[in-house]
Amino acid sequence: MSDIIRELKFDLEKSNVEIHLIDEIENETSILADREKLRRVIINIVQNSVKYMDKEMGEIQIILKEMGGFVQFEIKDNGKGISQDALPFISDRFYRADPLRNSICG
Repeated sequence: MSDIIRELKFDLEKSNVEIHLIDEIENETSILADREKLRRVIINIVQNSVKYMDKEMGEIQIILKEMGGFVQFEIKDNGKGISQDALPFISDRFYRADPLRNSICG
């Protein structure tokens, strides 16, 4: 996770966005995951956060937590967020929370 944060930090500074890793895991813990896929997911989420950031100085936090033998990571930002109505659809491939971006132009 530290490598991904370092990779993102330089580009985010150009956009006035700070990124922080908050590691709440007490012991040395290994994560069994596809490193490249995990990296792509995190980068995609962070890029979307920056794209829709509505603050002059943005902040993104990646928080690692140990949850009963598993590791959970959360990504938070100080942007406006997603409406409660849009939450069920955020994993739909072409869904956009902004209604103007959902229309199909032909």
